[in-house]
Amino acid sequence: MKKYLFLLFIFSLSCRVPAQWVQISNGMGIERGVTSLAHNGNYLFAGTVSGVYRNVNDIWSRVGFANKEIHGLVALGGIIFAGVEDSGICVSSNNGTNWSKTPFMYPTVNCLYVDGGKLYTATNQGGFYVSSDYGNNWNAFLTNEYIFSVTAEGSVICAGGFYRVSVSSNNGISWNSTDLTGDVASAKIKGSYIFIGLYGNGLLVSTNFGLQWQSYAADISTILSYAFSGNNLLVGKSNNPSIAGGVYLTTNYGYNWINLNQGFNGLPAVSSLLILNDYIYAGAITGNSNYLAVWKRPLSEILEVNNLQTTIPLEFELHQNFPNPFNPSTNIKFSIPENGKVKTENNFVVLKVYNLLGREVATLVNEHLEPGTYSVTFDGSELSSGVYYYKLTAGSYSETRKMVLIK
Repeated sequence: MKKYLFLLFIFSLSCRVPAQWVQISNGMGIERGVTSLAHNGNYLFAGTVSGVYRNVNDIWSRVGFANKEIHGLVALGGIIFAGVEDSGICVSSNNGTNWSKTPFMYPTVNCLYVDGGKLYTATNQGGFYVSSDYGNNWNAFLTNEYIFSVTAEGSVICAGGFYRVSVSSNNGISWNSTDLTGDVASAKIKGSYIFIGLYGNGLLVSTNFGLQWQSYAADISTILSYAFSGNNLLVGKSNNPSIAGGVYLTTNYGYNWINLNQGFNGLPAVSSLLILNDYIYAGAITGNSNYLAVWKRPLSEILEVNNLQTTIPLEFELHQNFPNPFNPSTNIKFSIPENGKVKTENNFVVLKVYNLLGREVATLVNEHLEPGTYSVTFDGSELSSGVYYYKLTAGSYSETRKMVLIK
């Protein structure tokens, strides 16, 4: 399913500068290979091959662990957690000004992940570990396996390592394990989808808790990082002398990919992706010194949201799609007012498509939008004929309409 979002306008035309990445490395020095990104409130942090850096107004300053490689960086409950080379897991409750060690028993971790108030980590000593009390106590899982990456969403956990991936849908009580053709470089869960990146072998996707896996994106090589905006999946990939790195986008969970590498000075291995305040940030871990750093670009440019409106609507409105019935694509128009009867929270707008059973089949909009009238193209070429519903939500405003796909 593809979508293209354009803001309608009446009196004037506007042209846009082509979207591209912009490097923000001021203050990082030359040892600036980025291993991980995190944020605590509006503070942006970068774990690097030489410590933890904090960003204020696009200026970096190191706040800990000079000459130590950071193997993971996350925020939980206002606390920053860092996996520090030979120092285990360290924490800061004041945005990096001071650090202390947790009681975690191993000196080196492979990753850190946070979900639902829980902290996850994995080690070369075998297995992965979960803490529900900010790193003071840990429960061990899969201790006979080498785990390189662990991720979770709700009760679902995915842990991947040496030629093997294991998935649990019940908080680790039972597991579905699958032998693989390569080591697991990364893992991510989004709803019913589980994604794992294999070293040199693209992306594997499961929709049934790891019972079966489908291979995608072999040409994208090793996927190191993930970021979601609605159902838009962005991935950062590795590089080597024969394969370029960079960032890629899929709007259909891996069937097709869009190159998003405009502006990179070379194509680095992108170890980390992070969405914060309507920007997407990419951390480059390997490559020449010209592109080792953090890069950013507006998320709206990537998702093709154009703000060209000259007349501001007076109220919310979700229009009937046109054409209707349609095959395979149709246009959906909606209006967002500046001071309507219904208050929105930071102009956050969601437009989703559902089938007759109420199952979500597409997220067309899931972001902050300025007041205006928008049109989004919905492509149903991968769906079967039938009745579908599209729903617009903005704050307490909500409206749903019906459309018919006929093939």
